[in-house]
Amino acid sequence: MDIDRTGTPIPRVKCEVDTCKYWESGNLCQAQSIEITGREARNVHSTDCSTFENRS
Repeated sequence: MDIDRTGTPIPRVKCEVDTCKYWESGNLCQAQSIEITGREARNVHSTDCSTFENRS
């Protein structure tokens, strides 16, 4: 999934994955949009951020 990086973080989204190219200092996400997967998840371990892309 290739999503543009914006200059403005997504409000109310906290991200601690500092290896993601959309991560910004302060645990902010600068992806244009995010996709979370885990249909019928029953706990946090059953979900996943499909927007993640490794920093180059």
